[in-house]
Amino acid sequence: MNTLIYPAEKTMVANKEKIRQFLEESESWKRLLEFLFGENSYLKIRLSHLDHCRILSNAPGKKENLQFDIQKTDQIIALNKSAVMSYEKWLTHQPSKNEEDIEKIYRRHVAVRKQIEKVEINFALQKVTFNDEVTKNL
Repeated sequence: MNTLIYPAEKTMVANKEKIRQFLEESESWKRLLEFLFGENSYLKIRLSHLDHCRILSNAPGKKENLQFDIQKTDQIIALNKSAVMSYEKWLTHQPSKNEEDIEKIYRRHVAVRKQIEKVEINFALQKVTFNDEVTKNL
C-alpha cells in the first residue's frame, strides 16, 4: 500500500527532526560545559599547588590575576549552563512547530551556539595564558 505524504505532513516531519537536532546539539553543549567546568576546576587545583610550592611567589599579582580568571570562568560557565537549560525548556514548550516557529527557534539556537563558541574559545585562551604564566615563573 502506497502512503502519500502531503506537503504539510512532510513539513511537520522535517520540523520535528529539526527540533530533535536542536535538542541533540543542546545536549552536546551541556557536555562541553561540564568538561570545561572540570578543566577549570583542575586549574584551581593546579594554582593551589603552585601557591603551596611558592612557584608564583616571585610574580606579584600573577597568582591573583589567574585566580580571578578562574573564578570568572566558573561564573561564565554557570551562566551559560543556565542559558542552555532555559533554551531547552523554552524549546520543548513551544506550542506549535510551523515554519515561522522553526525560524524563531533557529535564531535563538544560533544565538546560544555563538555564546557557547565564545566560552570555548575564551577558555582555551585562558588555559594557554595560565600555562604560559606558570612556565615563565618556573
